[in-house]
Amino acid sequence: MYTEAGCHEVISHSLSSYRYVQLERDGRRYQLHREIYEQHHGPIPPGMVVRHICDNPACINPGHLRIGTQADNVADMHARRRQADRRGEAHGEAKLTDAAVRHIRRREMTGRAYAALYGVSESAVSLVLRGKAWTHVEGE
Repeated sequence: MYTEAGCHEVISHSLSSYRYVQLERDGRRYQLHREIYEQHHGPIPPGMVVRHICDNPACINPGHLRIGTQADNVADMHARRRQADRRGEAHGEAKLTDAAVRHIRRREMTGRAYAALYGVSESAVSLVLRGKAWTHVEGE
C-alpha cells in the first residue's frame, strides 16, 4: 500500500509493538525495513540502526531509510517532537499515582509506612520526598 507521503506500507505481515513490519526466517524474527535497506544500500555496519526519515515505522520505501546511530535516531525523535510523555502514571510500570505522590509529600507518615501503603521501596519514597523522582507532579 502506498501513502500520500510516499511510504510503502506492507499489509501482509504482522507489526511489532513498535509498528515495524516483522518477518520470520529460519526461526528468527527480522525487521523488514532492515532487510530492504541492505538490499538497496548494502550491509548495516555493527552498532548502526536504520532510521525512517518519514517517521513511519511500517514504511519500507528504500528512499525513506537512512543509516545512523541510535543517538541520531533519538535526536530525530526529539527534533520532530514525536516522543511520548511516559512520566509518572503514563509509564506502564509505575506503582505510584500523582495523588499518591502528593500524599507522600504531605509527610503525614514515615517513609516506611508510605512504602508499605503503596507497595514501593523506602528508597522510592525517599526519592519522591527529596524531589528526585516524580518531579512533574505539582503540589505539596
